[in-house]
Amino acid sequence: MKSLHVRPVASLFALLLTAWGTGALPASGAPSLLAGLPLCFEPRTLGSGEKAFIARARGYRVTITPAEAIVTPRGGEAIHLRFTGARPDADLAGANLLPGRSHYLVGRDPSRWRRDVPHFARVEAREVYPGVDLSYYGRQGTVELHVTVRPGADPGAAALDVEGAATLQGDLDGFLVVLAPGADVSAAILEDADPVLAGGPLRYTLTARNLGELAATGVALTATLPEGADLVIATPSQGECSGTAPLACALGGIAAGGTATVALELTAPAAPGSVTLTAAAAADQADPRDDNDSASATTAIAAAMVGPTKADRTVWESMSGFDIPVRLRTWDGAPSSAEIRVDYATADGTATAGQDFTATSGSLVFASGSPDGATQTISVSLLSDAEAEAAETFTVTFTDPQSASQVTPAAVTVTIQDGAPAVPLGSALILAGVAMALGAHRQGFARRLVGDGKAVR
Repeated sequence: MKSLHVRPVASLFALLLTAWGTGALPASGAPSLLAGLPLCFEPRTLGSGEKAFIARARGYRVTITPAEAIVTPRGGEAIHLRFTGARPDADLAGANLLPGRSHYLVGRDPSRWRRDVPHFARVEAREVYPGVDLSYYGRQGTVELHVTVRPGADPGAAALDVEGAATLQGDLDGFLVVLAPGADVSAAILEDADPVLAGGPLRYTLTARNLGELAATGVALTATLPEGADLVIATPSQGECSGTAPLACALGGIAAGGTATVALELTAPAAPGSVTLTAAAAADQADPRDDNDSASATTAIAAAMVGPTKADRTVWESMSGFDIPVRLRTWDGAPSSAEIRVDYATADGTATAGQDFTATSGSLVFASGSPDGATQTISVSLLSDAEAEAAETFTVTFTDPQSASQVTPAAVTVTIQDGAPAVPLGSALILAGVAMALGAHRQGFARRLVGDGKAVR
């Protein structure tokens, strides 16, 4: 059970009531025909004698009284939206009469039958608060509520309590959305690497996540592959994938809070540039949000890549300096077709240039025709002192690669440890054993007498 209290801050705002059921209507037959009819409100007298209106939508029912709207999802807990302090005897009436009537001939007692029940497109509650009117109407399978505050009235008098298994999503420009329990399937894309080499592997992980409070069924994840990229394999965590234009993955059901993934491998286009992958998720249930249904990822495609062989490096203050290898990689393994240049520079972190290391910057140039795997080095000098201190870091960054190349990784994080590297215990024992053996060998050799009896040392 959740209870929320909302007080409007504008003179006019709308409340969209959306309750999603757990099941889908059949694809054909009378239910699907009825689903296409406009939403309507029917007058009803409740057991307490209170006047009300009822609207039935896909997967839920809404009961409207002067001071309250009750949303009852199919198979779910009712959600009460109460206007605190509203007049319970406010005038409630239907508006915009629709064609058609309903007849309810239930049971054998004709006195209990209800005939010629009118249909209205709107329900209006007048003077719920002084100068404040409510108006309910249907739109695209939902019930919308407008609260109108007439000139001179106090908009702060209207306060809404939301009670039940509902979540409140957003308060943008006075537009409130209350979502009843249901499924909410989102899509996300995670790149394995960016940039990648032209013609090389292009890998992604697509994720469909159910952010709702109820299970989603019939989850489908559809991906539009980048132009010029070829599908190698698509491996779903559940269900199956087929096709390429688009790639369609039928993932089945996803529990509330659960995920399903698709590991996707493509071959990148041979030409440098960039590619964009898009994906969209959907389920059998109507989706309460459309801002998380799709995702996209843009990946740079490089004719060559240049960068350090490692992104992290640990050195010791006692070292006078160290080298950072920088390697060239071409997309087809052939020598580079153009000169490739990359700039580099050190940047302070907790370690400071002039105190812990010597600042350096410059450019590395790989000449045209350099083989794939060609390596150059950057030398960085360290400065030591007698002061004991904690480990410190600085970075060496790489920027502005030339000739349709990309740099990755773009930086090396260098950690400076105080003192000198410790010798592992096993290595120390081995060294001690070697020294002892050498000493014993020398003593034995010294005892040998040759020629004139002198010891040979």
